[in-house]
Amino acid sequence: MHGNVWEWWFDAWHDSYNNAPTDGSAWEKAGDPGKRVLRGGSWGLNGDNCRAADRGRDPPDLRNDTYGFRLVLVVRTR
Repeated sequence: MHGNVWEWWFDAWHDSYNNAPTDGSAWEKAGDPGKRVLRGGSWGLNGDNCRAADRGRDPPDLRNDTYGFRLVLVVRTR
């Protein structure tokens, strides 16, 4: 799901994926703690940037009509 709004992620910004967690957890260590990752592009960009692999970064307190987030519920069963 992408193309409507940039999706905020909890991960701190890193210039590459070197040493990124492999278990799906947020990447909070090192990087730039003043910037959080945005993914997916938005309606404000051209089609080339409207893809899940597109990344951006901004301070987490920045508000913009092209930014959003997704709520996730994890249900664990035994």
